[in-house]
Amino acid sequence: MQKSKILFVLCSHLILFGAILHGMRQPHRSIVFQRSLKHGFFFAIEQNRPGTVQGYLLDGMPVDVRSDDDYETALLHAARSAAVDVANILIAAKATLDIQDEAGRTALMIVADSEAEHYQGPLFKTAQLLINAHTNLHILDENGNNALILATKQLNHDVMQLLIGALHDDLLERQALTYENWFDAPLEICTIILAPFMRSIDDEDANGRSALYWAVHMRDLEGIEILLEGKADINSNADRPIRGSVLWCAILNHGWEAEENQANIDIIKYLIQQGADPRLHGIMDLDIIKQHPFLGIFPSYQMMVRTALEEAGVRHKS
Repeated sequence: MQKSKILFVLCSHLILFGAILHGMRQPHRSIVFQRSLKHGFFFAIEQNRPGTVQGYLLDGMPVDVRSDDDYETALLHAARSAAVDVANILIAAKATLDIQDEAGRTALMIVADSEAEHYQGPLFKTAQLLINAHTNLHILDENGNNALILATKQLNHDVMQLLIGALHDDLLERQALTYENWFDAPLEICTIILAPFMRSIDDEDANGRSALYWAVHMRDLEGIEILLEGKADINSNADRPIRGSVLWCAILNHGWEAEENQANIDIIKYLIQQGADPRLHGIMDLDIIKQHPFLGIFPSYQMMVRTALEEAGVRHKS
């Protein structure tokens, strides 16, 4: 009888101990299973498999779930992979459009900052999807860049044109809404209301440099033309020759190849033809170029700049 009791107690403790172990292991199994599901979900995104992604969402995968590897959401991954079909599924499932990655970039900014030659078509379509879904066009990353500046730096001309059109449409919509709601309000009040939304094609990064400045710096004549057609201010920041002036950017953008320097000269001439006023940019006479310490290091390039400005009407100091 005594032995039976002892065996019963031992068996009870073993069962209890087994139950405890099972309870401890089950969450671990659940976590491993969830990680496996997420891995498959994000792999399907990177491979642009909309049907598979849709299946995961229908099975309960949160649309804004973050990857264990880089903590990015599904939409950020789709943007980085230019997975346009998957992006369409995620947007339809109400993915949060303006979540930012560790560098402060939204899905639109990731698309804008992608190298254009790799997948121009999908980039454009993904940007179009995000803009049509009313993503925020004005968010800045940790370096103060917006989507337009990022696209300009990457020579993404199609995306640049798309963003410029969207910026103008966004401003017009906000103006119409403001004037409708504040029809009798003084102009000053309307301006104050609109002020947070007046950012436009001339937005600057953290260093005070606009998209037009970066197009000049990249010697991207096509990009310059796109921005000027979009009404970029060619004389903005004219009073900041080192940090902002597009004309000074072209002048000081000396390269080591003859083609680079000739491109600078062509851009200087083009900017002046399009309305860049040398005097507004502090170039009152050719002696300023002649005496410039940086340009003095490269006398042949200095002479090219002086000739271009003289042809544009800048004269020697009298």
